[in-house]
Amino acid sequence: MLFTQLPGLLEDLKALVRPYEETAPELVRWVEGLSIDGEGIEARLIAFLKDDRSGEMIGTVISEAVSIFGMIFSMAFALIIAFSAVSQKERLARQAQTLLYACMSEPRAGKIVQYVRRIRSIFVSFISGQVLEAFILGSMVFAGMVIFRFPHALSIGALVMLMAFVPIVGAWVSAIIGAILILATDGLGKALGFVVLIIVIQQIEGNLIYPKVMGKRVGLPSLWVLVAITLGSGVAGVWGMLLFVPIFATAYQLLRDAIHSRRTRQSAPLSDV
Repeated sequence: MLFTQLPGLLEDLKALVRPYEETAPELVRWVEGLSIDGEGIEARLIAFLKDDRSGEMIGTVISEAVSIFGMIFSMAFALIIAFSAVSQKERLARQAQTLLYACMSEPRAGKIVQYVRRIRSIFVSFISGQVLEAFILGSMVFAGMVIFRFPHALSIGALVMLMAFVPIVGAWVSAIIGAILILATDGLGKALGFVVLIIVIQQIEGNLIYPKVMGKRVGLPSLWVLVAITLGSGVAGVWGMLLFVPIFATAYQLLRDAIHSRRTRQSAPLSDV
């Protein structure tokens, strides 16, 4: 469908730049000189794939695909182990707690257990907040596409919701795939409109909704959520953005508890941190 739409898309582009003939004549002449044969491109692509010289490139592609599937298999195996551990979490927790009390004094072991429970609570809240945030983002994209009459609203909204679990890269991937789908069916104007819509929604979600939702879930002020995301992306990229929010929240909660405990021992009036 995209190949057959290419000539029409080029005509739309020419009509888009013609009003600027006086201000940008060189650009208009360059665009007017372009020509696209969609069926010819498709035929040449098929001929290239049938050519013997393309065998090496196809072999490289297959090798890379095998590597990717190997990585996916490793991730699936890790998930199986994780689910197995979760299904026996009560037993594992009892064993770990018994070992802790056997190796340490009771007050110190009790404090460690308390900290571990606090960390677990924060990470569970972070995961539930991520799920809620993905649902909000997907719903916003779906609603915006329905309001402005973009095609494939449900499919692209679901894709955006799923890719929201991947920081930075997920937003770009969902935007590119959605733009290509709309480009193949409704033309260049609708595709550009969709790109503008998703950029606006991403800015609203990333700067207003995400800090509020995650801050309320993990008990971290929205300012520190933004600081954690910024530092995480600079230190460890995507994984840093994903993990620094619960790490910051844990450190914030433990520091606040330590300050309150010390102020209580000093018999000083407490104030919110």
